[in-house]
Amino acid sequence: LAGEIDVNLFYATNPDELNAADVIILPGSKNTSEDLIYLRGSGFADKIMQFAAEKAIIGICGGFQMLGNKIFDPLKTESNHIELDGLKLLPIDTIFNSEKFTRQITIDKVDFEFLGSKISSKNLDGYEIHSGDSNLNGKKIISAGNIFGTYVHGIFDNDDFRRKILNAIRKKKSLPPLESVRNIRAEKQKNYDRLAKIVRKSLNMELLEEILCKGIKI
Repeated sequence: LAGEIDVNLFYATNPDELNAADVIILPGSKNTSEDLIYLRGSGFADKIMQFAAEKAIIGICGGFQMLGNKIFDPLKTESNHIELDGLKLLPIDTIFNSEKFTRQITIDKVDFEFLGSKISSKNLDGYEIHSGDSNLNGKKIISAGNIFGTYVHGIFDNDDFRRKILNAIRKKKSLPPLESVRNIRAEKQKNYDRLAKIVRKSLNMELLEEILCKGIKI
């Protein structure tokens, strides 16, 4: 998002900074329960609730869980709070369990409404890494008007999806749509290849392969 020409991405450090935003993104969290409590105590939660009436809110993973109705933690996996109220902006409840769910994922297709625009996209790559199950009924994105959430990290790396979301925001602001001009996947692969060349040049790859494959001690 930060690399798009029509985006000014910033990290809010106090609730009043949200007044300048067109969209709030609640990202992933190492501890959803404690971070939700922080949002309430710092005044961020109240500002988000005011914001929700007219502007856009997006939740990713832990941020997605916070947007729901309830968070249950019967095993006290994350904190001593067995039950917490969420921000109640999306129709989900989340129950934490003892195991963390981790996998790469490709979403075949998504169709949902966002800010009055129809968002439809295919073959979205990303990954999930989270504790807790939510009542999603097989859906990968849950939306409610100007709000949506998902467990899928990296979803904005998908160029078509990212541009459609940004154009929905542009339409809301009476701005013309823009075409996607970036290929995030190609940019990342180029950087990975550059790093791989540096590693090959800097390390004894034959010895490293022996250590990995044959268990040789050094």
